[in-house]
Amino acid sequence: MRIIIEGGRVIDPANDIDKVQDIYIAEGKILARGRKPQDFQADRVIDANGLVVCPGLVDMRARLREPGQENKATIASETKAAAKAGVTTLCCPPDTDPVIDTPAVVELIHRRAGEAGHANVVTLGALTHRLRGEQLAEMCALKQAGCVGVSNALQPVDLKILRRAMEYAASQDLTVYLHPEDPALSQQGCAHEGTVSVRLGLPGIPETAETVAVAQALQLIDLTGVNAHFCQVSSDAAARMIARAQYDGAPITVDVTAHHLFLTEMDIGYFNAQCHVRPPLRTQRDRDGLREALVNGTISAICSDHQPHDTDAKLAPFPATEPGISAIETLLPLALRLVDDGLLSLPDALSRVTFFPANILEISAGTLDVGANADICVFHPHYSWRYEESHIVSAGKNTPFLGWNLKGLVTHTLLNGRIVHEVDDDTLHEVITQGAYEAELAQSNSIAQGQPLDDDIEAEDSNEEDEDWFEPPSVTDIDSPRPPQTDREARPAEDTDAGAFVPPSAQTTATKSKQKKQAAKKTAAAAVENTNVLDSNAFDSNASDANALGNSGGDHQVSTQIDAPREPQTDSPIEPAAAKSPAMAANDANDTYKPPISPFRVPSKQFAPLSDRVIKTQPEDDNRAAADPNSKRVPAVKDDD
Repeated sequence: MRIIIEGGRVIDPANDIDKVQDIYIAEGKILARGRKPQDFQADRVIDANGLVVCPGLVDMRARLREPGQENKATIASETKAAAKAGVTTLCCPPDTDPVIDTPAVVELIHRRAGEAGHANVVTLGALTHRLRGEQLAEMCALKQAGCVGVSNALQPVDLKILRRAMEYAASQDLTVYLHPEDPALSQQGCAHEGTVSVRLGLPGIPETAETVAVAQALQLIDLTGVNAHFCQVSSDAAARMIARAQYDGAPITVDVTAHHLFLTEMDIGYFNAQCHVRPPLRTQRDRDGLREALVNGTISAICSDHQPHDTDAKLAPFPATEPGISAIETLLPLALRLVDDGLLSLPDALSRVTFFPANILEISAGTLDVGANADICVFHPHYSWRYEESHIVSAGKNTPFLGWNLKGLVTHTLLNGRIVHEVDDDTLHEVITQGAYEAELAQSNSIAQGQPLDDDIEAEDSNEEDEDWFEPPSVTDIDSPRPPQTDREARPAEDTDAGAFVPPSAQTTATKSKQKKQAAKKTAAAAVENTNVLDSNAFDSNASDANALGNSGGDHQVSTQIDAPREPQTDSPIEPAAAKSPAMAANDANDTYKPPISPFRVPSKQFAPLSDRVIKTQPEDDNRAAADPNSKRVPAVKDDD
C-alpha cells in the first residue's frame, strides 16, 4: 500500500529533523521525505496539517501477561493499546510463566505478536535459569532466538552468580538489564521509608536499598566490562552515582518510568493502592533529581513499565495489593507534559521515547530514515482531554492518572507501512479544531511572557529572513521608526518599556503611547528653556508683590518661579517643568538614565578576597607597596575611631 503523509510537522530526533514536509511510504518502507518521487501514485493520503509526525514510540518495558497470566491481559489486548498510544515496539521482560529462558518461549511470544499485528514485540532473556539466581541461563541460544538482552527482572541474584553472568553476557555481546534493589534492605516493603510510611504504618523500602545495589553493580561492571542498563532508577542519590560512573567512562545507560517523574510518596494519600509500585514512589527531592538527570542526559530513556492488573489485584489492603500501573497509554501524554513544564523541548522529549530506547535495545526502530520500516506515529501535541476509564483500551484499568487533564492525542499509528490505529473522522475534526485553539492559546501566552514558542516550526528556506524574529532589538532599533507591515501575518511587536512581547493587535496602541511619551518629553525640555527666559510683563507684575514682602527674607526669583505661567498639561502624566532641573530634563529628553554614585561604595577590608589579605609585620611594608605598583601587598586599612 502506498501512503502519503502530507503537511505534517516531521520530528525525527535521530536525524535532527524538525520541519514541515511530506513522507512517502511504499511496501512498508519510507520511500522518500520532502520531494515527491517520480511516478508515485498514492493509494491513501493522510492529511497531517497541524499534526506532528514522528517515529513510532519504543517502550523499553511492558509486561504483556502472556504467557501465564491471560486472566489479566493478553499480547493482543496490550499491543492494541500500544497502537492506540502510538507505540510500535515493545520490550517484554523475562518474568513470564514460563520464564523466557528457552528459545521456545521466545518464539511463542513473537508468533503471538505477529498474529495480533498491532505492534512489534522484542524480548529480554533470563539471566539465570527460572530466574532463581542459582544457575546461568543459555544466553547464547537466547540471543540466537532473538533476545536483545538478558535480565533477572525483579528477582535477586547472589553477587558471585551475578559476576559469572556478566562475564558470560560480555562474551556474547549482550546487554545486562539490572533492577537495582538489595533484598536484605528492602525486606518486603511496599512504600518509601519516610514520613508517609511511618504515618500510615507501612513497611518501608529505604533509598539505601537502591544505592547499595547500584554501587555493587558498578563495581562488577568495572570488573567484567559488560554493557549494562539500569532499569527504573527511582532516587536522586542513585542517579548521581550513575552519572559519576558515566563520566568515568562506564558502559552504562539508564531509564526512568514516567510515573516517577510526576508522582511522589505523598500521592499515596490514605492507602491509594493505585500508587503501589516497585520501586516505590519516593520524595519530591528524588523526583526533582530524576528530572534533572533526565535533562542533563544521565537518564536517556523514559519507559512506561506497563503492568496491567485485574480489578481484584488492587482491592486488598495496601501491602497486600499487587504493584504496578497500566501505563502504556499515558507514556506519550506524560512525555509531552514535560514539555509543558519547560524541562525538555518537543524533539528532546520525543527522543527519550523513540531514538534513545531503540539505541539501547540495539534494534532498527525509532527513526524516519529513508529505507527504514514505516513505523510512524501521528498526533496532535496541543489537544487537551480528560483521562477516563472509558478511554483505556488495555485490559488493565489500574492507573493513578484517572481524572488528569492530559495533552496529546494519537490520530494515526502505522506499523510497517500499515495503518493499525486511526481515529474516526468526527474525532479527527474535533482534535484538529480544539487542538488548533489550544495551540493558539499557548502561542498567545508565550508571546505575553516574552518567550519564543517551542512548537514553532522552523521557517522554510524562502523565509530565512524571519529566523531572528524573536531576537531583542538594539537601542538604535528601538528609537528608529518601524518598517511598514507587509502582507504576511503580523509579527508580535516588542514593548520596549516593559521588555515583553505584546500581541499584534496592540501594536497601534503601543505606537501611539510611545509617540505621546516622546511629545511629553519634548514639551518638558521646552518648558525648561522657557523658565530661563522669563516674560518681562510677568516679571513686572510680580515685582510689586516682591516689594510688598520688604526685607522679610523672600526671594524674588522664587516668587517668579511660583507665579510664572505653566505649560498646558499633556496626556502623559509628567512632572511640572519648573520642578525639574535642566540636567534632569535633559536626561529625560535623551531617554537615558544614569544611576547615582553612592558615597558609601568604598573598598571594604572585611569583604576583600582571602588571597589579597596580607598580614603586615613591619611598618615599612606600606611604603614599599605604595612605591612598587606591581607589588601584591595592599596598604593596611585602618578602622575609623
